[in-house]
Amino acid sequence: MKIFVWNLNTFGGRDEQKYKLPKEDWADFAKDKSRQDIARRIFQRVRGNPSDIYGFPEFDCQAASAAREFIKLMNGTGCAPIFPKAGKSKEAYFRGNYSLPLCFVRKGLRDKVVPRLTLGSGEWARINEFKIGRFVFVAVHMNDCPKFWEELYLHAEALRDSPAMIAGDFNAYLPNDIGYSATRSEKFSKEFAQLLELGFIDLTPKGVSTYQGGRHIDHILISPALVRLFSGVEEQINSHINDPSEKVVIDYENGDAHLSVTIDRGVIWEGLSDHACLILDISLPDENEEA
Repeated sequence: MKIFVWNLNTFGGRDEQKYKLPKEDWADFAKDKSRQDIARRIFQRVRGNPSDIYGFPEFDCQAASAAREFIKLMNGTGCAPIFPKAGKSKEAYFRGNYSLPLCFVRKGLRDKVVPRLTLGSGEWARINEFKIGRFVFVAVHMNDCPKFWEELYLHAEALRDSPAMIAGDFNAYLPNDIGYSATRSEKFSKEFAQLLELGFIDLTPKGVSTYQGGRHIDHILISPALVRLFSGVEEQINSHINDPSEKVVIDYENGDAHLSVTIDRGVIWEGLSDHACLILDISLPDENEEA
């Protein structure tokens, strides 16, 4: 199973972000044709990485023209969008100007998807979780709201014995990681560390920036149930600490279990987003891709 995760920065490229704009400019933001151009460029990069699951943690419906263009392009490849399970239609998300973790699954998998959880309210949905067979995928875009972190912790605790992955923009990293700032990150790091204390392992190495500001805030966490299948993977991850490569690639095999992680920072230098994209290719013993 191949999984592709990328924060698209509201289709604003590497530098521009909606929250930096005056609120009176948001109507123009929604129709900004330059964002449509970026959406098309992003799609070309995504299409070049065919995957089973795509997770876009910060998919901003306020950039309506670009967001609709991107969904149309993805639909054209046969991929089906998976909106957070919140009792809302696609148009309700657009009417509400939501920013949400939007996912897609490749053609043939949509009927196997079982939506499970949404965490967040108002303009922000923070978690989009669904299940395919036994595998649970959770896309996240976290902030500093204690309630969200408490609920994510409790939910992660319940997923420890399931083959599960929690991936996306956590806005969090540990005190000994690259770019750590106590003023910005202190309350994020404690809650993030608690997830690791549950036995989850981060497949993205310390010291590898995933954000243009030089911070490691995007992560792929695998559950203890998966960790047991990849005994020794931490040593391989640690061998890439502070890896300066534009594209960091980690390969690991344990018998019939195999995983490959790619952190592609080239998309930042190309101006497509202010976040790197994360790609995981994982195969488990005695299971087909959809199990």
